[in-house]
Amino acid sequence: MHAVSIIVPTLNEAANVDILLNRIFSIEALQSYDLEIIFSDGSSTDATCERVAKWFHTGKVRLVHNALNEGLAAAVIKAVEVASGEYLVVIDADLSHPPEVIPDLLEPLVADECDMVIGSRYVSGGNTPDWPTSRKLSSILATLPARVFTDVKDPLAGFIALRRERLASIKDKVYGFKIGLELLATAEKTMRVKEVPIVFRDRQYGSSKMEAKVIVDYVHQLLILAGIYLLPGGSATLCKILLTTFFIDTAVLTFGLEHGWGLGVSQSAGYILASLVAGTWAIRNVHNTYGAAQQNRISPSHVFGWCWVTLLVVFLRTGLASPFLSNDHGLSSVAVGAVSAFGLIFGYICVTFFVLSIGRKRICGQLVHRFYGIGIIAYLIVLRLVYSAGLSLLPEEQYYWSLIQSSDSLLDAMRLPFPAVVAMMFHAVFDGSVFGFRLGIWGLWFVSAVCVFNYARDVYDRSIAFKAILLYSILPFFFGTGLYVSNDAVLTMFWCGSVYILYRALVGTIFSAWIWAGLVLGFGIQVSGIVLLLIPGIIIFIAGIEDRAKLVSDNRPYLALACIALTLTPTLLVGTGNAAAAGEPLATWIESLFCGSLPSALNLAVILLTPTGLLAGVYACIQWGQMNTNILAGTGQFPTQNRRFLIGMFLVPMFIALLPGVPGKTGLYAGGVVWVALIPSMAIHLWDDGIMKSSSIRKVLHMLWWPTIVILVTYYGAMLQLQALR
Repeated sequence: MHAVSIIVPTLNEAANVDILLNRIFSIEALQSYDLEIIFSDGSSTDATCERVAKWFHTGKVRLVHNALNEGLAAAVIKAVEVASGEYLVVIDADLSHPPEVIPDLLEPLVADECDMVIGSRYVSGGNTPDWPTSRKLSSILATLPARVFTDVKDPLAGFIALRRERLASIKDKVYGFKIGLELLATAEKTMRVKEVPIVFRDRQYGSSKMEAKVIVDYVHQLLILAGIYLLPGGSATLCKILLTTFFIDTAVLTFGLEHGWGLGVSQSAGYILASLVAGTWAIRNVHNTYGAAQQNRISPSHVFGWCWVTLLVVFLRTGLASPFLSNDHGLSSVAVGAVSAFGLIFGYICVTFFVLSIGRKRICGQLVHRFYGIGIIAYLIVLRLVYSAGLSLLPEEQYYWSLIQSSDSLLDAMRLPFPAVVAMMFHAVFDGSVFGFRLGIWGLWFVSAVCVFNYARDVYDRSIAFKAILLYSILPFFFGTGLYVSNDAVLTMFWCGSVYILYRALVGTIFSAWIWAGLVLGFGIQVSGIVLLLIPGIIIFIAGIEDRAKLVSDNRPYLALACIALTLTPTLLVGTGNAAAAGEPLATWIESLFCGSLPSALNLAVILLTPTGLLAGVYACIQWGQMNTNILAGTGQFPTQNRRFLIGMFLVPMFIALLPGVPGKTGLYAGGVVWVALIPSMAIHLWDDGIMKSSSIRKVLHMLWWPTIVILVTYYGAMLQLQALR
């Protein structure tokens, strides 16, 4: 008979004790376990302890008194110290968690199918019927930061089951109220987790503990997991150093502008000097800030991280300041203060989150890489945003700009090419500024990124999806499509959307996905004929499946064709107008950067994907060809279909694009947008566990990816700064 300890943390729950125990003891499936129920009370002021004491006669109910209310997580840890069960179940006392589900949580645990079972509100079958829409939305938003540290859908669930040694192994003080999040985020190895659906009910008796302190504790728990201290050295000391660096920065920046140094030199000198002062202070005070000396030695990683952050902030500040300058002396005192304050705030966030936290995180392994990857993605997003107003227009952008200026009627607007339509919507809102002109394309990049994330999640899992979105963010072709108003930017969005939707339709066999596939393909074909390269891939995929005859006779493909025709009809009726009158084909933003002379297809692929990215792509193709499921972990239920889909959505378009004599710029796109379907497979080895037992290529990729990322991010910042200062 397996011994099970049910832990119930309480604080003023007298009205719920009897109801909860009656429901637990009435569960027939629990009779096969050696059961004990431990109430861990956080110094209740009502009759909670007295109510629990009335059940002592059963021999299965115990009570742990805690002199101080240190939070739910701390109460659970106190109970674990006296628990005797081989398996532990943690459940709230407010009856929001249905105790009748406890056997469902224990069953996979006892069968050794997983290491932890969660009663989840957000998996299929789970529900929160008593919640209004506003509360459901706020709960989902509150869950998002926690999902950085875990891939489960309900990381804030308080209803969990696991082996006793898992909880007993926690030695550090646990902050906050979610013990499950602590376990998920700090597991040294990947922990097998299963989520069981529950119906979460609001409490009927007693008062809710969801107050401001609980929210603060939750945020504190997240920061501690990431090793972040918002007030290093104390608030007074921090204010002194921030004010000092602000004064140094503004003084040097103002002096440089007044003496003809130019914006680039002035703001760089000011921030670098201020950062040097702040860095010296941090090194001298790091022991007093963070405690134990052995954990606070300054490592080369700290020094490199600080220097790199300083450089990245300098790039951002140039992009922020350049639109205000008509000449080197055009920055007002208010603008100088704003630029300095922006650098100070952004630098403080980057340093505290990503530099001073080195070596102090409770998270480990791939979660650390994910944390830094998200930081890089955020930086690249902000980098595009601040430079959207300060960069001069490229020839392709000037073409769309002129079309917008000459469009006086709704009919003219309907005749515009798609990039001009997107740019025009934001152009008018921002009073005809360059920033508004580019903002729509900046938003399209987000749509593309979401499609890539969802596609990678469906093909593999959420962990690979985070890697894929980082890879999508840093590869040169995809970085550029989120910056300039170009046909490539719109094409990339429709290509990403098509690949994602087609995967759901062809592999996932989702009926509604066929409708969306037809719509996305139809609009994409209007943007660029390159999207037609996906059609042969679709045909080859369908021809290779066993039940192709059934699919061909089904109405789904024809429904998709009808949607394509429906999207093309308005364009055929209205005509292309100004777009057709342009005559000469537009030079793309890539051709503009190369002054109209593009390298060969192979060299262009190396430039647009980087040598590391190209190596990762070739290696991914080799893996798919071998169907090595040990290397390609998490291929899901359809490995054969996945391989066929990759052939149809990547190899077929690539082959056609590189055929001699194929008109247009297909060779250009073969080095860029065609690789979207392969990005999740390329991203598998972006950071890798168990690399010592891997092949030599995996080891090389493991060593190359992070230096490649650092070089690319630095290069983007430097090139944008030079372009803005020209």
